Amino acid sequence: IFGLLVSKKRSKLILSLAAIVNLGLLVVFKYLGLFVTTINSFLPAGSAINAIEIALPIGISFYTFQALSYVIDVYRGDTKVQKNFAKLLLYIAFFPQLIAGPIVKYHDIDVQLEDRDPSYVDIRNSIFIY
Repeated sequence: IFGLLVSKKRSKLILSLAAIVNLGLLVVFKYLGLFVTTINSFLPAGSAINAIEIALPIGISFYTFQALSYVIDVYRGDTKVQKNFAKLLLYIAFFPQLIAGPIVKYHDIDVQLEDRDPSYVDIRNSIFIY
């Protein structure tokens, strides 16, 4: 959504909102428990805030920074906005790339996402890699 909005208006406000939402989700999932525990250490006994137990999604930092780098690339004009939500999700969730190294920008792999023609043999080999 932020990619579509920022591609139409090139607004710093939209870019800032995208950063706040993405990093806000990261803070909630990763650091909310720490914040509540820290606040509770300063409160008098019996007035502690109940900490919500939130399961941490695997790879949330990577997903967050992938999504944010995409919006920044669209804002800068380095890449065109991806209107196919499935292809954008594939870029964000491209986990083999995520665990291999640094964040890969969307414009580095957009051609590979667009021009794919997998054969039966490619799909079979992908499923049965060992």
